[in-house]
Amino acid sequence: MLYIRGDLDSALQNKCLAVVGTRKASSYGREMSRKLLTPLCQQGLCVISGLALGIDTAAHHIALESGAQTIGVLACGVESIYPPQNLQLSERIIKQGALVSEYEPGSKPDKWNFPARNRIISALSDAVFVVEGPITSGALLTAKAAIEQNRDIFALPGNINHSNAQGPNHLIKHGAALISSADDLFAALDMKPEKAEQIELFPELCPDEQKIVDILKEKQEVLSFDELLMISSFPIGRLSTHLTNLELKGVIAKESGNSFFIR
Repeated sequence: MLYIRGDLDSALQNKCLAVVGTRKASSYGREMSRKLLTPLCQQGLCVISGLALGIDTAAHHIALESGAQTIGVLACGVESIYPPQNLQLSERIIKQGALVSEYEPGSKPDKWNFPARNRIISALSDAVFVVEGPITSGALLTAKAAIEQNRDIFALPGNINHSNAQGPNHLIKHGAALISSADDLFAALDMKPEKAEQIELFPELCPDEQKIVDILKEKQEVLSFDELLMISSFPIGRLSTHLTNLELKGVIAKESGNSFFIR
């Protein structure tokens, strides 16, 4: 039995792609997710993920911001959102997709629920896209479920020196489709890209804004306001202003708390 909040039937009328990855996502994983998924979401791709922090959260946001539907599969009751930082995100998903769980209302997010729910993520999807994750990550369990359910598996290649690339690189080595562009996803999902693609222009940045972007790219991880304050040596007011401007320009985004990452 599945418990649902939102409109699951409507969301499943679209081509559906499960997007999974580590909670400790790098800026590379987030940036590539946005570049690869946005063109497809703009043409109606439904993104399915697990509402966890990291890649899952990024994938849901990308779908919502592109006007697409998205489905979040929970490891607890659909009325109790976990992690709590994603409560606002879950409310947007209900209006533009659905929350799904096999656990009855009131169920807590016990640790053994998370591996079990991964088979639902893959089952609802036409294919599974593994973005980042160590070889022992839950994303690999989703890929295993996808194989058992006869679903296609896609993977984003990564730096062999980074633990987050272990999972996707392992899958590619064993037959998963290597995804390095949006066109790869369009072809793999049998979707057609728009005839006239718009040229993506990177907004002009002042030297201070560029410094912040360079710091985030170099660290390849989510950084808190305090960490950016220490590394940049900017005064508090100056850093706050530049971070706000970068958010408005669509260059960075804010995660739970007061932390930032490259979009």
